Amino acid sequence: MDNKTNTISKISFHGFKNLKGEYHLKQGINLLVKPNGWGKTNFLEAIDYISNLKSFRQIPDLELFNWSEANDFVKISIELLDKSKKQKKIAYFDLVISNGTNGSKINNGNKTKQVFINKVRTNPGKFKASLETILYSPHNADIVSSNPEIRRREFDRLLGEFSPNYAETLNEYKFVVRSRNKLLQKIRSSKARISELDYWNDRLAELGQNIIEARVVFLHEICPLLGDYAKKIFRIDANVPGRALLEIKYISRSLEENIIVLKERMEENVEKEVQAGMSLYGPHRDKFVFDLNDKALRQFGSRGQQRLAGLSLVFALCDYFNEKLGRYPILLLDDIMSELDNEHRKRIEKLLSQLKTQIFVTTSEKKYFSGEFIKAVNNIQ
Repeated sequence: MDNKTNTISKISFHGFKNLKGEYHLKQGINLLVKPNGWGKTNFLEAIDYISNLKSFRQIPDLELFNWSEANDFVKISIELLDKSKKQKKIAYFDLVISNGTNGSKINNGNKTKQVFINKVRTNPGKFKASLETILYSPHNADIVSSNPEIRRREFDRLLGEFSPNYAETLNEYKFVVRSRNKLLQKIRSSKARISELDYWNDRLAELGQNIIEARVVFLHEICPLLGDYAKKIFRIDANVPGRALLEIKYISRSLEENIIVLKERMEENVEKEVQAGMSLYGPHRDKFVFDLNDKALRQFGSRGQQRLAGLSLVFALCDYFNEKLGRYPILLLDDIMSELDNEHRKRIEKLLSQLKTQIFVTTSEKKYFSGEFIKAVNNIQ
């Protein structure tokens, strides 16, 4: 276990979906074996929510409530073993969400969400910085096989983890795209002139270039790690020795021989954009494509191969996180074994045992894991 990685020692729930009570956790691997419908994904979602203060499912906070028990607030609490200092210490983190309908005593109905460290209310930024997670769940949009828009969103979220400036630039870029689209629609309706696009073209080109450059650099840095894990995870075809080449390609109409030509594309195709009433060029239209042995996984890969590629990315991100920030994130892995054969399950088990961080793995069946693995990990009760 890395000495800079924090560890959750206990988590408790009140009113969060169908979960209740408290659970004691340990360093290393924690295995949650429960039947379908118990709330295994909810368990991981709660930990991830503490880290990001929003649901990975992109749902509103009110959907986190267990309405069957008439709860007027949700509370998730964790004990975090803080190992960033020389002296290990336990910190207590509480997240409280009021439903905002009946004046909860927690916040007098003024705020819908509050966070506390050691019972003292704090700001969301400080709260989030204390716990970092990476979650992989088949219930989430699969980053390998999902549509281009969802994959862009997932990669943008990942880049935002490592660079707050990226997230800020992306938000401003989205505003510029919306504003430019409205202007294009006005021009199409003869309510504005094409010359009015000049300012928005300049801003979109500047911000878009920063986003594209950041994405290209990120892929350049993550792909070697991704490829190394793929060779450890995928079964290599005996007929094609040494082949387990997994890579992520960035497809952009704003790139020409690795040179960004976004502004030129807009200027060349202004009539086409006016006719469409939308911005047709820029990072909001670009694609991330997973290739295995030079074939697109989304079109030609099996569900099992897609899952293995997703896991390869998760493991690569864990190492990348440590390279960039000097610590490992907590890994949250939901139902990762159910669509894999025994050989690949053994490979995953081996890799999990080598990772230097706290890991949570869920499953509905113990049969997906070896007896040795189950004995070696903490079985959450």
